[in-house]
Amino acid sequence: IGSGINPGVEQSSAMFVDGVHYGRGQLYRAPLFDLERIEVLRGPQSILFGKNAIAGAINVITAQPTDEFEGYASVLYEPDHEEQEFSLVLSGPLSDSAAARLSVRGREIDGYMTNLLNNTPEPSRDELTVRAQLRLEPSDRTNLTFKFERNEFDVTGRQVEIIDDVYDCGALAPIALCNILAMLPIPIPPIPYSQLLFAGFGNPAFFQDPSVLNVVQDNNRGSNGDYSINTSDNVTLTINHDLANDVRFTAVTGYLKYDFEENCDCDFSSAVVLGGPLFEEYDQISQEFRFVSPGGDTIDWIAGAFYQRNDQSSPDESGIPADSVLQPVVDVFAGQPGAGALFAGTGASRAFSQKTEAWAVFAQLTWNITDTFRLNIGGRYTDENKQAGRTVILTEFRGAPITLASDPVRYLTNVGIYASLLNVQLFGHDISGERDDDSADYSINAQWDISQDLNVYATIASGFKAGGFDTRSNTLPGASALSFPNPLAPGILPDIVPPGTLSDGAFKFEDERATSFEFGSKARLAGGAADLNAAVFFTEYEDLQISIFDGGVGFNVGNAAGADIFGFELDGRWQFTENFGMFGSFAWLDFEFTDFPNGQCYFGEFDPQDDQLCDRTGQTNQYVADYSGTLGFDYYATIRDNLEFRTTLDITFSDDFFTAQNNDPVTVQDAYAKVNLRLALAGIEDGWEVAILGRNLFDEITVPYTNPVPLARNFGANSHYAFIERGRSIALQAAFRF
Repeated sequence: IGSGINPGVEQSSAMFVDGVHYGRGQLYRAPLFDLERIEVLRGPQSILFGKNAIAGAINVITAQPTDEFEGYASVLYEPDHEEQEFSLVLSGPLSDSAAARLSVRGREIDGYMTNLLNNTPEPSRDELTVRAQLRLEPSDRTNLTFKFERNEFDVTGRQVEIIDDVYDCGALAPIALCNILAMLPIPIPPIPYSQLLFAGFGNPAFFQDPSVLNVVQDNNRGSNGDYSINTSDNVTLTINHDLANDVRFTAVTGYLKYDFEENCDCDFSSAVVLGGPLFEEYDQISQEFRFVSPGGDTIDWIAGAFYQRNDQSSPDESGIPADSVLQPVVDVFAGQPGAGALFAGTGASRAFSQKTEAWAVFAQLTWNITDTFRLNIGGRYTDENKQAGRTVILTEFRGAPITLASDPVRYLTNVGIYASLLNVQLFGHDISGERDDDSADYSINAQWDISQDLNVYATIASGFKAGGFDTRSNTLPGASALSFPNPLAPGILPDIVPPGTLSDGAFKFEDERATSFEFGSKARLAGGAADLNAAVFFTEYEDLQISIFDGGVGFNVGNAAGADIFGFELDGRWQFTENFGMFGSFAWLDFEFTDFPNGQCYFGEFDPQDDQLCDRTGQTNQYVADYSGTLGFDYYATIRDNLEFRTTLDITFSDDFFTAQNNDPVTVQDAYAKVNLRLALAGIEDGWEVAILGRNLFDEITVPYTNPVPLARNFGANSHYAFIERGRSIALQAAFRF
């Protein structure tokens, strides 16, 4: 369950780090390490976490300062991709009432793909995380923890390549540029999009590097330069105070910010077609107060209040470099030599900003009806206000605006060409809005301890995710077509934007709601040597927020009318002997859109005169595998008094699933299994360990995300780019604990 990569949308499965809400997708990119535990909670989590999470929560608790001096240091080296990683942790008391912890992690890697244009490995990463924590105990009833964390992670290149390129202009005959292929001076029309690019659309002055012709999945790519520079800071203050009646008061104050700068070679090839910078700045402050009863009574309870404010700014640009291979195409399309030169060196500059304020009150009580049966009832009221604005204007690429007053011929020509070629509306696009959403959510959970070794439970819960504003859309809502004379060649092409070419854009989207039912059990078996947990769940979504690619260079966020999800999960562990154990999990999942008439079409599926939308009612969603799971084994053996052999073998497996939002059959990731193995020798009393880590030992190559190549379909090609996950790697690791 997710809403795509649009920066205007918060994640449906929220992450919380030490009680602070990490709702932005960008924050998921920061490394995590030196953790006490991670809790994964399925379904709506609307009561006890600071910010309501509609699909689930990932609750991360970092390791805390300790009362005794301790620490560890570790290093890792992987030769094939030149991966190097180090970690250092120091923790201990500063006085009788103070303790501190310092955690530092660094990582570098050259990458596991090759950019054929310059023969360099990509994506190379350079990461540094520094976390400092101070815990003070001014009295027996009060303690506070102050945490500061800084993350820096820079990436050069991407793990993206074009994986197919099939020509079929007949499937798109009525659409904008497909019919002009015969007019282009190419040697053997029609030919695939990659060959059109390589041949410069018939103009020798625009011939491209031969790496453009690499359109199969082989861990080789072409790019004119992708990079991502990222920083994030987090400051958290947590205060715990026991009141006179032993009620625990907790205050969590969080400040969070990040910024990044990226360059996207967004044609995903070595051809000079598209490009552009992306930026984002985000600031968030949050405050939560909780009161918790001491426990052990017939009625136990928790109550509190939450407030969060954030500011977001996301400017970016879809630009046409001065030497773009699209120049000869525009010359033919406009019916006038020189139109391509007016088009090249321009950009569609998009600016988005948003301010959000949310507050909530919540409470939950536990009624211990008997020693073995209890009822948990919780509720939360949330109010969320958003104010946003978006503009898209024509500019010099990475430069000043181009206006009707400053250069009317260039302005009018580009407005039309951008609309038909890139699906970008530059004619008067300046929009703003405000919305206020509120919701009263609930959770009811019954638990029965049938015995000391078996618990069964049933839960019903509601969830809510506020509506918002679309960052990535390039077109105004309702702008299905533009029509005005061609200033370069009147009469040759009277309507520079054919009717029906420009799909509707998006700005506002509605709130999303869910109701979830879950039944499960938690059992201890084999005299305490084994655990087995089982759960069956059903979730009904209304107005599910969905991101749809517009076929050009943007994404539109809208709402699917509804979706039903039914699933079963099983997980457990079994310690067969003192030295040998097994662990595993299995999930079966069924997803169905119950009403989704405005889905994204795949190549050749849609009617170009019908807004390029397809009915997905009754179909499944992206990323949904019928089954998935893990299976692993741990084995420890003492070789002699102070020497221990340790090994862990685990297998991660999944059934096939769609990797693209449009359910294109060619984007299915086949079923797979990945095997990982860790072999280690350790000095039990001395604290050292050396290990060999084999990850994805059988070099299973998998694709987690696929999307159509921008502009390819306009030239009659079914072409896709894909993100490629890392293959086999063998690393050496050494660690010392003290």
